[in-house]
Amino acid sequence: MTKHKPYNFLIKGTVYPFDILVSVDEPDIKIIETLLLLGVPKESFDDELKRKLLMKDTVGARCVMLETNQTVIRVRSQNSRDRTIQKLVHELFHHMAFLFDRIGIKLVAETSDEAFAYYLEWVTREALLKLK
Repeated sequence: MTKHKPYNFLIKGTVYPFDILVSVDEPDIKIIETLLLLGVPKESFDDELKRKLLMKDTVGARCVMLETNQTVIRVRSQNSRDRTIQKLVHELFHHMAFLFDRIGIKLVAETSDEAFAYYLEWVTREALLKLK
């Protein structure tokens, strides 16, 4: 995959008011600056949250849901666009699991799997529309 300039984009929550900040190849400090600009309170950034947001060299992607209900997904570009998308969808699944857990919906094949599937379809489409 060709090297590109680091970037981020926001997926606004619609049905559920849980926004997602997707960050691709951005340095750690940039994430905190962006979250502050998006209105996350400065006092939210305790040592535990900073540790969760950091991208160690061995980590290809990560997903963190904040106490303020926003989610941060960080992805390192992979050696192909397809692999980068796979990593992103993996992290979108984690976001979905965090969101549904927070609102009290458990994954049960007989009753809620369609809600999970439709939400994952929607959030993946939104991410792909914005992914460079």
